Amino acid sequence: MTETNKKLLRYSDQYLADFEAVILQKLSEAQATVEQLLDSLESSKEHATSTINSIDDYTDFAEKEYLFTMIQRQERFIYQLKEALVRVKNKTYGICKKTGELIDKRRLLLVPHTALSLQAKA
Repeated sequence: MTETNKKLLRYSDQYLADFEAVILQKLSEAQATVEQLLDSLESSKEHATSTINSIDDYTDFAEKEYLFTMIQRQERFIYQLKEALVRVKNKTYGICKKTGELIDKRRLLLVPHTALSLQAKA
């Protein structure tokens, strides 16, 4: 396939609109999850001030570490979803960054932030 033909491969505007809706839904869910995690973190901080048992201290620490990790993962996911929205706007969404070929629609629906086809990822 020539370089010119690769550039002509892209999803239609209708597909891009459908993918955008999926991305926006995932983005909304991820942002809500971050809010819930932040609320849980705040609750654990309030609880920590009244803790006096060393086992409880360790449990609180482990819970906070878990919450921080989950928040970081969600924030990374949100960033990737926002990058995907930029690709939708640029009409490059669904084009594998390594191969230049279209990523399977089913993969995009399951992993809407992906920029790589399964072949490129492997």
